[in-house]
Amino acid sequence: MKKIFILLIILLSVGCGQEETQELNLEVNGNAIGYQLESSEDDYLVPLLLILDALEINYEQDDNTIIFGDIEVIIGSDIAFVDGNARDLGKPLLKEEGYVLISLQFLTSNLNLGYVQDEESINIRQANSILIDYQEALEIFGEGKEAIITDVETGETFNVRRIEDSHKRTIADVETLTAEDTEILKELIGGEWNFLRRAIIVEIDEVKIAGAIIPSPHMGRSDRPFGEVVDNRSGNTGRGINLNSITDNDLEGVLDIYFYNSITPGLNRIDERAQEKVLEASYFYR
Repeated sequence: MKKIFILLIILLSVGCGQEETQELNLEVNGNAIGYQLESSEDDYLVPLLLILDALEINYEQDDNTIIFGDIEVIIGSDIAFVDGNARDLGKPLLKEEGYVLISLQFLTSNLNLGYVQDEESINIRQANSILIDYQEALEIFGEGKEAIITDVETGETFNVRRIEDSHKRTIADVETLTAEDTEILKELIGGEWNFLRRAIIVEIDEVKIAGAIIPSPHMGRSDRPFGEVVDNRSGNTGRGINLNSITDNDLEGVLDIYFYNSITPGLNRIDERAQEKVLEASYFYR
């Protein structure tokens, strides 16, 4: 899964027209691990064992093979085995100057990791305890419960309530509580409803959960009773059950909140764009 929140560094040109090689400190959870990388616009080869040690991840090693968790890699190969399935490493596993070097993109895609990059360092981060599987998240955020939503990008907060009897078992259908909450949400997305997933923190009874919201109201009409079968529901969702239960919040219908591993209703697949935002919320929330 691509980490779209990575900041890329552009190589600077010096006066003679040659590009200056810039070295970046490699950090894990904010701590330097004594290794430097040359800046790149692509992928990086990073020292696998140093990173595993810093993350306190156990591994087994022989002359050519390293096994950590459900991942097996072989020095010189561009293929890894994840839970027994072959995966492309992107860059071959190399051994140079005593270090075993692995693709950073592969590592962050197959462990519970992300990274941020600035002009001085690359910081590999672990997701924290707010990354909760959707099944547990939906038990915590039960039907009819209210939650405080924090938008990770802006820090803005607003209030929602999960509706009852929506028949959704993998995501949460929610409504903003008041017209003021709707206004806050609409302003932080630029004034127009859209389908761009946003990283959020969902707080229920002081429990915080990483999530993603799709700010596009649908499946509702505020002029008809909740639960009634109606035509012309919001979001071009046509005829069906009216999911609009709050009639004075300036929001027609419901919004979708996804959690870790949430399956898109009716499609039986994970929405990768939503998952990127769930992970973003987990990596960068403090």
